[in-house]
Amino acid sequence: MAPHNRAPGRLAGVAVLLLTMLLGPTAAEAQTEVRLSLIAFDEELTQVLVRMEDPNQGIFLQTREIDTGKVIKAIPTDNRNDEHKKIKDQRKKKFKVEAVIEQVDPSGRYTVFGAPDNKRKSYDIMVMREGRVGVLGSIPLKQEEARKLVGKAILKEVVWSADGKTVFCLVNHKIERPSGPEDVDEISSFRFKAWKVKWVEPAATEEEPSEE
Repeated sequence: MAPHNRAPGRLAGVAVLLLTMLLGPTAAEAQTEVRLSLIAFDEELTQVLVRMEDPNQGIFLQTREIDTGKVIKAIPTDNRNDEHKKIKDQRKKKFKVEAVIEQVDPSGRYTVFGAPDNKRKSYDIMVMREGRVGVLGSIPLKQEEARKLVGKAILKEVVWSADGKTVFCLVNHKIERPSGPEDVDEISSFRFKAWKVKWVEPAATEEEPSEE
């Protein structure tokens, strides 16, 4: 009777292996990945229409408050045609101000870029004008306290309101979590006022000895 009992056990093992392969990584090895893009604003510049793509959840259109970043509504999409139709509907109903994707502000005077701060705790959003550099604001880097890890960030996209008074920064954050790698886009907004920029003084340079 023993030989007849081994085959079902072996088949069960193969079935578990195939199921594991189909399901992908276990919860302990799961990867969090979120991609965002800004589409348009309402005329009062209080809300923004955002496209969110998550491999685990699909593609959604989100309406968010500009000041807080709070998601007011999430609209699922079934396919590319459905997505385009719903974007068109939202643009027609409320979000009529198209996002201006440009590193340089509408006046053409300020260029926005990003860089980690010296303490590696934050990611600075900086501006440059005529060779002068200043800090507009800072975004905290993600941290893993248990293992004392600090994440990395990179500025992916700069979006301006048409009046140049608000700048949106789409920043990608990466960090290794115990549950797996986290790779997500996040949106930060800053009211752009030149007098609020913290201009960085150039470092003092030593004079080179003159040649006789």
